[in-house]
Amino acid sequence: MAHPFFDVVVYPWTRADAQDLHRVLYQNVTDPGRITLFYQQSGGLRPLTPGSPADNAWAEALNNLIAQRALGRLCGLLLSNATIAAVHSFVQAVVDATDASQEVYLSDGVIFLDRKQLRIELTKLTQPHCGVLLVRGPSGSGKSWTQQMVERFAADRGASTIYLFEGIVSTVEDVFQQLFATLGNSDAVPPRLGSEDAWFKKVCLKLQELAQARKDVLWIVVDDLGDYDDGPRVDQEIRRFFDQFGLTMANPAFSKWFRLVLIDYPGSGVPTKWKQNVWCEDRPNPEEVDDQAVSDFLRRWAIARSKNLGEEKAATLASEILTKASPSGAGLPKNRLKDIHTELSRTLEKL
Repeated sequence: MAHPFFDVVVYPWTRADAQDLHRVLYQNVTDPGRITLFYQQSGGLRPLTPGSPADNAWAEALNNLIAQRALGRLCGLLLSNATIAAVHSFVQAVVDATDASQEVYLSDGVIFLDRKQLRIELTKLTQPHCGVLLVRGPSGSGKSWTQQMVERFAADRGASTIYLFEGIVSTVEDVFQQLFATLGNSDAVPPRLGSEDAWFKKVCLKLQELAQARKDVLWIVVDDLGDYDDGPRVDQEIRRFFDQFGLTMANPAFSKWFRLVLIDYPGSGVPTKWKQNVWCEDRPNPEEVDDQAVSDFLRRWAIARSKNLGEEKAATLASEILTKASPSGAGLPKNRLKDIHTELSRTLEKL
């Protein structure tokens, strides 16, 4: 699985362990020459700003090293230096940091059950060559739950997230306003001149410029892109724009700053010009949420909270939850996942 510090290109400042590492470094290693030496020995290539106070110097060093994927070398140097033992436990916490994709219960209390394949596919998006995830599947399969996991997964890596769906956007102009506002300049949308394709390319280029200037990786989640019995939920031009966006993701200079998750993307293939290695796919299936999946969730949840829940008790609770969510003879209810989450929440409240 991807490491939340060593396999990303933006320092995850929102994480407590990331903030702790920065704090103990500027409190315990304050000499500018020593900071520079640690930085250069770790492989730091860009010179640090001369005369910066220790907190700013270490922030700059951490940002630069993680962009080079060289933070692991710094951690190794710090742990091997006996004169700064006060920082060792905090450095080790970064080394041992866990991937949010493996968590079974999100910090805001949202249950994220099963979806093992999604966890695998999200991890692929941390690699330089793969930047687009297509989420496909029938209604009620849990596709829209994807956004919650993506948001936590991105935040864990110091990245921003934007979620676009019916009601928030209806036209491609709405999409552009949302994207450019998120990157800090809603007035920078290129005017609609020339062909649709040429306009979309200019928009992608301008988005790249803004993201690069901010040094901010943006995860874009777009929902409601499917073909529906009652007609499209958003203008089809939106899908065509993100088809161009997906094509542009083959350019490393562009994909360095973006990740794209398209929910309810129709069909079984992709636009013909997309490069094969830039995209991956997740197809959630509500039938996969069985006794074993719920039992595994309960046991992992209990372990994470230092609660005593034996395997036999977890299996019994799982069976009870699924029975309430899918009564015998009822077939597979359309809202089965929602019902399972409801019953599971009630169970967790009692544990």
